[in-house]
Amino acid sequence: MRLLLLVPIFALTGCAAAVNIIPPTQTDENKVITVDGGYDKAWNGVIDWFAANHITIDKLDKESGIVTAKHKLLVDNNELNCGTVSGSGTYQMLGNTKTLLLNVIVRQQTDDTATVRMNLSGMIYVNARNWDTGANISTTGSCLSTGLLERDLASYL
Repeated sequence: MRLLLLVPIFALTGCAAAVNIIPPTQTDENKVITVDGGYDKAWNGVIDWFAANHITIDKLDKESGIVTAKHKLLVDNNELNCGTVSGSGTYQMLGNTKTLLLNVIVRQQTDDTATVRMNLSGMIYVNARNWDTGANISTTGSCLSTGLLERDLASYL
């Protein structure tokens, strides 16, 4: 009788599958860009960069220096570091989606210089399937910038 009880318990625990995200480590990359030529040059360059990259602007306030993207942007592996996706049990990875929210702040420093700071907030959404039960598994995690967009903006300005 004891043997019969152990078999169903073992069978249930053998079907467990999980997917986890090991978060990335923060880097000390400088995210402030200094622009020679003053505030107007920096401001116009930021607006042009949004347009050149087909990013719809939600908020645009020259007086406060803030430009905000309207939608979450879908990105690939180059723009965000989302850590490492790992799993346990028998599972099938179905895919992941990475999104980011973006805003840029422009500040005048002197008559001839301005600073530009890009702020990114990234997320990863992971989807998998438990191979044994067919149940969907999903998890989310936070992502950090790789610096690619900041470098692209800096070279554009």
